[in-house]
Amino acid sequence: MKKSAWVLSLIILIIGAAVNSGCKKSDDSFDITDGNWAFHLAAGSDSSSLVYTFQGDKLQGSVYYNNENRGSYTVSGVLINFTVNHFDAAGGLYVYVYSGMSSDYFHMSGNFSVTYPGGSVISGTWSAER
Repeated sequence: MKKSAWVLSLIILIIGAAVNSGCKKSDDSFDITDGNWAFHLAAGSDSSSLVYTFQGDKLQGSVYYNNENRGSYTVSGVLINFTVNHFDAAGGLYVYVYSGMSSDYFHMSGNFSVTYPGGSVISGTWSAER
């Protein structure tokens, strides 16, 4: 009886360790500022890729593109919102507004919209990984 209880306890301990080793980092540990993010954007038949870096803390800060501060972000749990300003060669402002969520420490995705200098807006989806 004592031996079977000991074996059962050992099995439970091993299963618990195996389950815990496969878990993602908790939402509280998500840190958007930990590294560069490779973004993939898709709107209709168009797609593009770019890299953003987030500087600040786990909850808010600045978004950098090509080492330039281009916008700001907020994080609340797994929810992520940020705005990035891009300019064309003539100085026209393109405002990108992103909303999404992190699926784990290394991936996030969501929707975006871009307001063009003339006021037209397109929308699409994005995914990112570090």
